[in-house]
Amino acid sequence: MVGTETHGYIQLPDRALHACLHTPEQSPPVSGVVLVPPFGEERKCAYRLLTRLARRTVEAGIAVLRLDLSGTGESTGSHADADVARWVADLEAARDVLLDGAGIRDWNVVGARFGANLAARIPAPGVPHRLVLVEPLLSGEDGLRDLKRRQLIKAAVGGTQGDMSSEEAMEEAWKAGLSVDFGGFPIGPNLRTDMAGLDLASDLAGLPPDVCVSVLRVTGAKKLPPAWQALADALASRTESGVRIVRDKPFWGQLDYYESDTVIDAILESLTGTGSAPPSRDGATEEAGT
Repeated sequence: MVGTETHGYIQLPDRALHACLHTPEQSPPVSGVVLVPPFGEERKCAYRLLTRLARRTVEAGIAVLRLDLSGTGESTGSHADADVARWVADLEAARDVLLDGAGIRDWNVVGARFGANLAARIPAPGVPHRLVLVEPLLSGEDGLRDLKRRQLIKAAVGGTQGDMSSEEAMEEAWKAGLSVDFGGFPIGPNLRTDMAGLDLASDLAGLPPDVCVSVLRVTGAKKLPPAWQALADALASRTESGVRIVRDKPFWGQLDYYESDTVIDAILESLTGTGSAPPSRDGATEEAGT
C-alpha cells in the first residue's frame, strides 16, 4: 500500500461522519480530493473502484478523503432522514478537514452518479477548483425513475411486491410523510422532493466561471446522446471543462466482481489536467475501452 490511510470521524453538532484520509508518503501534499460515492445499491457496487481510485490518486501525490455521507456506511444518522442540504453540508465539512486539518491549499471533488450531483451543489465561496463528475444524473427525476423501475422489477421477480407494487403506491407513501425502501435504503419524502428538483445543467451554470468541470460519460456508445451533447456545449466556454466518453461497463451497476482501470485513468487525467494518467505502481496501464 502506498501512502497512509487514516480512518476517523468528522464531528458535526448533530452527527458524526466516517471518513478515510489517504495521504502520500512524500512531503505534505498541496492538492486534495474529496470522493463522493453514489448512494443506495450503486454505492455498494462502486465501493471497490473508488477505493482503488483513492490509492492511485495518492500515488500521484494528491491527498484523498473518502467520505460516508450521513446515514450511510459507518456514519451516524438515518438514511430516511437524509436530504440534499444535509449531504451537501457533509461535503463542506469534508472540505474543511482537507483545507484546515490536512493543510491542503487546492481542493477538488470527484463525484460518482448521485454523488456527482451533490458535488455540483457545493455553494460559493467554498467551491472546489475542479469538479470531476462521473456519470452524473442529468436530472433527479431520471434517478427516481431508475430507482422505481429497478425496485418494481426486483419485487416482481422475487414475488415480494407488498404494499409498494406500483409507482403510484410509492408516491402516495411519500405524500403521507412515509419513507419508501429501495433495497434496504429508505428514501424519505424530503429527499424525494429534493431529487425531483435536481437539474445538472442548471447547477453547473450557477458555478463560478473559474471552476473546471469534467464530466465523464461511462458507456459503450461512441457518441453522446442529444441531452449529453447539450451539456457538453454548455461547458465549452469553461476552462479545462467538457464532457468525455469513457468506453467501459457501468461500474455502479456490476453485481459480480468487475475491475477495470479505464475509468480510474480517465478520472486521474481529468484531476491532473493532463492527457494521460500517472502510471500505477502495480504496472497497470490505460486501456482504450473497446
